Amino acid sequence: MPNICIENISFAYEDRAVIENLDLNFDYGQAYRIAGPNGIGKTTLLKLVHEDLRPDNGSVRVQSHAEDNIFLSDKNKLDPHLSFNDHLAFLKSVKQLKCYEAFLAQLVEQLHMPTYRDTVTADLSLGTQKKLSFILALAQKPRILILDEFFSGIDSAGMQVICGYLNAFVEEGNTLLFVTHADEKLGCLQYKTISF
Repeated sequence: MPNICIENISFAYEDRAVIENLDLNFDYGQAYRIAGPNGIGKTTLLKLVHEDLRPDNGSVRVQSHAEDNIFLSDKNKLDPHLSFNDHLAFLKSVKQLKCYEAFLAQLVEQLHMPTYRDTVTADLSLGTQKKLSFILALAQKPRILILDEFFSGIDSAGMQVICGYLNAFVEEGNTLLFVTHADEKLGCLQYKTISF
């Protein structure tokens, strides 16, 4: 059974149809790159899967619970007044995370982030903020991870580390959906391409 089943969906913004009569399945334990020209509806599809939008027709059925699905985009913002440690403490308190301290410490170390743990995010570069967002997302142990143009601004070395963790995320039986134009940074990431 697929993790995400999309049946005959259509979606329009005001008078402009973006998606028409689309059928797709996304399976557990797979990574999918959504590809196509600008304006074709890639981000709209991701938002429909994440239930930020509702289709005009058809259905989107997601097997995992909504709270187990995380959407990261180039628009995500961390609180500029909080440090990474503050964000992590907040997540632990609100989501009652069963945090995997050794796992997180290893990821922070591999992304060369230890010196940034106590720095407020307003003082960090965009790429560093995105790395922290990625670590915070993985800390929540999602079943579906959706990345919309999230890779821009991340250095190549950091991307190699992130791609390794994304491969492991998928191998654990989770689902990854992403849109990116950063082809040269995908490196070792293993995925199937869905073209619009």
